[in-house]
Amino acid sequence: MTFEEFKNRHELFSMIDTPEKLERCKWQYENYLAGLEDAKYFEPYEKEVVEGNFPDQYEINLNRMLVPERIEEDQLIFLVKPSFEPEYSLEILKQENEFVARIFVMKNNYWYQYYENRNVSIAENDMKKTFLPNELGEDLFKLSGKIFREARPATAGGWILDGVRYYFIRKINGEVKTVLKHSPEENTWPEKVISLFEQISDCIIKNEDMKKVNPLLSSILNYM
Repeated sequence: MTFEEFKNRHELFSMIDTPEKLERCKWQYENYLAGLEDAKYFEPYEKEVVEGNFPDQYEINLNRMLVPERIEEDQLIFLVKPSFEPEYSLEILKQENEFVARIFVMKNNYWYQYYENRNVSIAENDMKKTFLPNELGEDLFKLSGKIFREARPATAGGWILDGVRYYFIRKINGEVKTVLKHSPEENTWPEKVISLFEQISDCIIKNEDMKKVNPLLSSILNYM
């Protein structure tokens, strides 16, 4: 979209009669372009959480329930924090010549439990375990490498109040790293990757054939 198209689309800028309005319009247009670029990438997540801080303590408690205390080089974690639905995590572990997948799903959205009662530090979750086809496991680790290599901080302003936060966690060269995407834009690279991991999680929960994910996996690998 050109600057003129952007300006004409927004009623606020349809009658620009001062230099200040023009500068404001240009800033919003540049922010719009930056947002389009940001949508193509995951973002590094390096927040320091503080014990006892209300929102931070939620993160700490939930991670204790859904994320392994020790993360090794051969582990990949996909952690999902919806606004309303139960949170869950998918852990993929490479063991010698096989890939073990475990999914942990909260029975109820933990945020609401914690919001009502901050003393609720442990809540019920269900766990399912299965084995992934070796080729699929190798592809997922290869894919995660690209996610972490290309992650970059967002440059556009603004924020998202609700939505779903998606995290990928790995230990790379001895350091645990996390990347995040909050409510990805449709048909972007992060949205396709997240959809793939959501499909895998759904197959595990429903005991469905993992071949269901092959079309989306193939399209993603072709993109690489």
